Amino acid sequence: YRFLLRLKLKTIISCSPEAPTADLCEFCVRQKITNQHYECEKFSGSPSLSDENVLEILQIIVRPENQPVYVHCLDGVNITGLIFMCLRKFQNWTQQACFNEFLRFSRGHDLEKDEITFLDEIRLNSIVVPDDKPDWVPRWRINTRLPATKNSQGVSHEDSSSYRSPHIETSGTIAALALESFNQKKSKSGQ
Repeated sequence: YRFLLRLKLKTIISCSPEAPTADLCEFCVRQKITNQHYECEKFSGSPSLSDENVLEILQIIVRPENQPVYVHCLDGVNITGLIFMCLRKFQNWTQQACFNEFLRFSRGHDLEKDEITFLDEIRLNSIVVPDDKPDWVPRWRINTRLPATKNSQGVSHEDSSSYRSPHIETSGTIAALALESFNQKKSKSGQ
């Protein structure tokens, strides 16, 4: 787990049919990493995570005390990709930008109709953003309301230059979210 060790993680979110392996659990205990498991079947054409699970995962991701966060599923594409499309929607990316990022990391997989529908229908208003929110969460998300401005398609938007986005790393079948707030905390503490 040298790759994971380098990330100095506080949280690992595993989305898989079975609980994480004993060696991963032992690694997490030794490194004082919180390991959250969300049981879901391997992707077979439609999302196997519920809206509630995705909202819980996003709630974990936005809380600074959980960062940096590492999210993985069995193949690092559909389930992890769906979670990050929802995160991007939460960050107020356009739907097309969410799809483009998914496709860039999907290794040739296409978006399924059910994934598009899931992204369209999920309501992210229940995510509570802490006052000490990460820089990559738009300012207006603190009160969890959408901004009043809308683009020509009627979609609310915010100037995306006002926040930084988390960096997503992919390694084989795993996608990682290494949040920049960790580096900010590290530089503030002088480490």
